[in-house]
Amino acid sequence: MPTPYYTPDTFLLELYNALSPWAVSRKGVVSIAADPYNFLELLCDTPTGCRLVLHWEGETNPADDSRIGVFATNRFSVGVTGNLGLEASPEKSLIAGNAVRPAFLETVAAVREFLRAHVFAEAVSTKFPLYKGAEPVVLPEGMPLRAYRLNFEITLGLPPIDQA
Repeated sequence: MPTPYYTPDTFLLELYNALSPWAVSRKGVVSIAADPYNFLELLCDTPTGCRLVLHWEGETNPADDSRIGVFATNRFSVGVTGNLGLEASPEKSLIAGNAVRPAFLETVAAVREFLRAHVFAEAVSTKFPLYKGAEPVVLPEGMPLRAYRLNFEITLGLPPIDQA
């Protein structure tokens, strides 16, 4: 039986299922954003540990001819936020962990490495997502959040079409 092709829903479901146990082991939670504003709403709702927000940002077919468009580059991001705790200097929690939680930027790096190592079905994908960088998350009014957006791309095969 051939490997089924990824669709946006199956692609996100695979990421969600892989990330959820990992996040729970760190007292975190994984959510899926329906749109860019929902992405921001979910990041504003900080859990006890960390919150990871998956967002499929669309796809691009690099072919100019519909007859040869057999793959598409899918863009997705993962927002990472976390509770920095009730420290006298909460910004110190960015770089220094304690007995309760790791440093926030350590969590951001761990999410990045977890996703870079995730293996997708090789028969219908490039197997590993390409990490495109991280950026701070900023609300539309310009207010920064204590969150980062990790950007990724992966090339996924498209199912064949009948062009009779």
